[in-house]
Amino acid sequence: MKTPTAEHMEHAAAWLREYDGANADECHQVADWLDHQALQGKLRDAAREGGVPVAALRKRLRRMEKA
Repeated sequence: MKTPTAEHMEHAAAWLREYDGANADECHQVADWLDHQALQGKLRDAAREGGVPVAALRKRLRRMEKA
């Protein structure tokens, strides 16, 4: 099975956040997880495009957050 794109995961997360029925908390937790997975995928893609290791990109982003 092919991994969904970041955009697909974000769309699914948005849909899950709108759910307000039984087990809504669980749906919202899954939405948070999907958003995290989408962000990590985008990070890996950016690192690949830039030709840098993901760890180096994360380190750089942490430094930028502190500034």
